[in-house]
Amino acid sequence: MVESLSIYELKELYDKKRPSRICFATDDQGWNDPFDSLRLELAFQNIVIIKHPSLIYLTNGKNQLCLNQVKRIEREMLAGNGGEILTVYCLDRVGSDISYCFWVSY
Repeated sequence: MVESLSIYELKELYDKKRPSRICFATDDQGWNDPFDSLRLELAFQNIVIIKHPSLIYLTNGKNQLCLNQVKRIEREMLAGNGGEILTVYCLDRVGSDISYCFWVSY
């Protein structure tokens, strides 16, 4: 089941139950082209959510990934203790939606 969240609700959820690992891979993205010359896999331990101006920072102490222009968030729980899939919808430079999927474990 997919649950829609605001950035406020996601912040409250992750303040109570901190994820242990958040993974991002270009292979898991709907916009990914398998013939692209770049393939990226990242793992983060910390998430910082700033409600205004809707920013999400993922960091592992050395590297960080920042999502800005966050519009909405969807959360799908995986069976068992498999964690969840977090899909973050942002606005791109022309005002269209672009989504980023993350695998979150606790």
